[in-house]
Amino acid sequence: MTSTLDQRGRRFGTLGFSVVCVVALAGYGLLAWSVYVVGWMTTALITGSAIAAVALPAAGIAIGGAVTAGRPRETRIFAVAAGAAVGAVCLLLGSAGYFMFSLFGNL
Repeated sequence: MTSTLDQRGRRFGTLGFSVVCVVALAGYGLLAWSVYVVGWMTTALITGSAIAAVALPAAGIAIGGAVTAGRPRETRIFAVAAGAAVGAVCLLLGSAGYFMFSLFGNL
């Protein structure tokens, strides 16, 4: 059975959103590592960053799943991947912004 153009689009879109999520989480890990190397990493910051690294993509997954409840499986998978990617990108941008404001505040 051949897949339709819409099914292939969702499949590649899901793959793309998954790649964006992995790249954003890798960037977040690199940012956390650089904060550790600089010596600013405290126990409270480690705890908060670990909670945020799990909570934001999980919230995106939950919202994507809730919005598409009752729709076909491919649509739900696409929405969940999009939600995880949005959560991970927000995590990376928010953390980078916080780091930059902290860095400039110490000049």
